[in-house]
Amino acid sequence: MVRDIAMNRRSMLLGSAALGVSMLAPSSWPARAADLQKFNIVTTSGALAFGQLMKNNRYLQEFGIEPNILPVSDGAKALASLLSGEMDIAVTGFAQVLVAIERGAKVKIVAGGSMLSNAAIVSGKADVSGTKDLVGRTVGVGALGSQLHQIVSALLRKKGIDPTKVNFVNVGSIQDTFRALAAGVVDAAPAPFDTLGQLDRFKLHALSDGRMWQELPEYANQATYVTDKILGERRDAVVRTLAAYAKLYRYIQNGDSLRDFTVASEQGMGRTDAEASRAEWTFYQDTKSLAGDLIMSEEQVRFMQQLNVDSGAQKAILPYAQIADMSPARDALKLL
Repeated sequence: MVRDIAMNRRSMLLGSAALGVSMLAPSSWPARAADLQKFNIVTTSGALAFGQLMKNNRYLQEFGIEPNILPVSDGAKALASLLSGEMDIAVTGFAQVLVAIERGAKVKIVAGGSMLSNAAIVSGKADVSGTKDLVGRTVGVGALGSQLHQIVSALLRKKGIDPTKVNFVNVGSIQDTFRALAAGVVDAAPAPFDTLGQLDRFKLHALSDGRMWQELPEYANQATYVTDKILGERRDAVVRTLAAYAKLYRYIQNGDSLRDFTVASEQGMGRTDAEASRAEWTFYQDTKSLAGDLIMSEEQVRFMQQLNVDSGAQKAILPYAQIADMSPARDALKLL
């Protein structure tokens, strides 16, 4: 009987210890694949390395999410996929989101993303050395009103140049703009940071005042947003997804992540140039521009709205609460 009591006591202690561990462990770590919540994530094609690294490290699964990540060419397509109900959450540029909200779209920004643009305006023309030389020139961007168009326009205004004096043409995503530059199709265009090391090979050069992260540090490059419907019905999945992105951002810019980032860049983007991957990784290490704390401030949202008002895309600046809800981001940080 003494033996039975000892065994029962030992079982009770083990059970209590197991319960304590389960209470301390994040509830976002499901025991079975069947416990994962399916969630559709749309992002732009320029972030394929991020998506691949997220997949390789299984951050979303760690927080209970089985993701379907869809890359699209620009933020307008991402927003359309959310409004149609095809996708659940977007991590992209968001100029068009602010305009859509003013027009009645039920969408909320719930976190930041990549908070500085890593693009620089590049040209192959010897007589185009600065932004002042873009007047009368053909500049490759995405669709008018897209993020690429907006940020170039914002830089021109900051330099006292009327954007209507520039001939903007839609050549696609930022990867497409570099191809257009290399082919001589446009006089200038924004190109991603990781291509700057290749400029000499293509007889291109960055404009002296065209580095966006230096010239427009106020510009919030990327946001994470959802429809009000998803936020109301699937808030838990939103929170868990944000937690995974916060962990990804922190790993990229604070950890020894170069090798993993390089592998993810090759797998996700087909990038075989290790130096280009190192350049992009170094940019995040140096600038700490990824929103590891997830929060997008009222000042950042106001600045982006002011750009839209200045361009005529928005009629007025809307209240922060109408555009953003950071409570899911704060809840996500509690899971880390």
